[in-house]
Amino acid sequence: MRAAFRVDASAQIGTGHLKRCLSLAHAIRQLGGEVAFVWRDHGLDCTAEIERNGCRSLRLPPPLGNSLPDSGLAHAGWAGVAPQEDVADTAARLEDWQPDWLAIDHYGFDATWHLQAREALGCRIAVIDDLGDRMIQADLLIDHNPADDHRVKYSASTGQIGRLLGGARFALLGPGYRELEPIVVGEKVRSLGIFMGGADAADHSRMALAACRAAGFAGKVEVVTTSANPNLAALTATVASDPDASLLKDLPSLAKFFSNHDVQIGAGGGATWERCRAGVPALVLATAANQTVVTSALRNAGAAMTLDQPTDESIQNSLGQLLGDHALRLELAQGAGRLVDGRGCDRVALAMVRGLISVRPAAAADAELVHHWRNDPATRAVSGDPAEIDLASHLRWFAASLTPGSGRMIYIGEIGRVPVGVVRFDSRDLSGPKPTYEVSIFLDPDLFGLGLGPPMLAAAEQALAISVACPLRVLAVTRPENLASQAMFRGCGYLGKTDFVKELDGGHSPAATPTMGTP
Repeated sequence: MRAAFRVDASAQIGTGHLKRCLSLAHAIRQLGGEVAFVWRDHGLDCTAEIERNGCRSLRLPPPLGNSLPDSGLAHAGWAGVAPQEDVADTAARLEDWQPDWLAIDHYGFDATWHLQAREALGCRIAVIDDLGDRMIQADLLIDHNPADDHRVKYSASTGQIGRLLGGARFALLGPGYRELEPIVVGEKVRSLGIFMGGADAADHSRMALAACRAAGFAGKVEVVTTSANPNLAALTATVASDPDASLLKDLPSLAKFFSNHDVQIGAGGGATWERCRAGVPALVLATAANQTVVTSALRNAGAAMTLDQPTDESIQNSLGQLLGDHALRLELAQGAGRLVDGRGCDRVALAMVRGLISVRPAAAADAELVHHWRNDPATRAVSGDPAEIDLASHLRWFAASLTPGSGRMIYIGEIGRVPVGVVRFDSRDLSGPKPTYEVSIFLDPDLFGLGLGPPMLAAAEQALAISVACPLRVLAVTRPENLASQAMFRGCGYLGKTDFVKELDGGHSPAATPTMGTP
């Protein structure tokens, strides 16, 4: 699978969009995909970072500075060129590479760009967004910001979005965050970390450092920034004048930085979810208008102290409160840790490559993993028998099920080397002209909502049909309230309301054609 990203970085745009796309690119490459980045030169050379991450770098020429037609988009100026020109440039750079997916992470383009790019390249479109301020047309939309209802947030684009992956569960964090352990929140604050985004055009880093000292903190302060910071010279001089402050620049990953300090001060951009994953108490500032959505969500979740209109005085006062209250820091750290698990990129990448899912016969080594999936509360809630199963009983049942002649076939769904779910067929009537099997299917509970069920079921039907080698019938029984499973079976060609049936030819299965919107 080939995926291309269209994303820009600059002092105005910042570097967060590029960073989160690189994180998703890593997850796609881990599944065997190839990745290219198309980016326009806005004065910040992205080539080295893109190539360091194992991706192809395809640069577009800088804008000519011509006036742009009024598109009505709040961030149209970020593009520097008209949408149709950008689509033409992007398509030309990708013409020989032929991506299966084109992911666009750019506030300056809307559904017009998305539609034209799809037509020009003949590929699927993924949109990474968190504003919901314009029309979008996409096969897949990823918005890692919390919302009461993401479908309502994007209601203007109803009918033009296939699958929508919304919330911090899909935060696009780098590979170092999946296994990151939350920090231990001690009673004493020994050091502070400051990261105000890759660009920090408003110079909030120096404001935060001054507030630390004004609040009476005399310990170590570490400031992180990038070469894209237009205030870098002034920030460097300010840090150099403080004997207990240090400056780090252009870190490939912030995971260690976020874990190294007892308190963090940062902007409400994409790095918010990295801080949350580190479980670190933080003061989060809305340094741009769109970041108030993030700060509001953090406040509501009890996951950070926040300021929507930060000033020197308000930062100093809030920081003083945070430094002096161990119970508050502990509460905020626990709230932050509940929001993000570090698997967002894995989930999005699996949703993009779900058409590559395959199945294999289960082996004894799969028993404990299947037991873990089966006993998860989310799985049991929709199972015919919701009772929890003890491991010893499950291991005996699993071993017996793998025995030839058991009348049961178990398949493990995989994408690459990643197990994603299980499909089981139990024989119900083998005496008639068409043998009958009942199907049971469940996914890794961490992967719900990605659209993996239909292609995994289709692959398992194919395997069953080849194994049986004659026309057969498959039954599916669902609980009346399990509307998601009912929709999936109907989308995969099953007939019925709560009890379903599907006829299969021997040796092959009719191709299932689920849409992007099916469960």
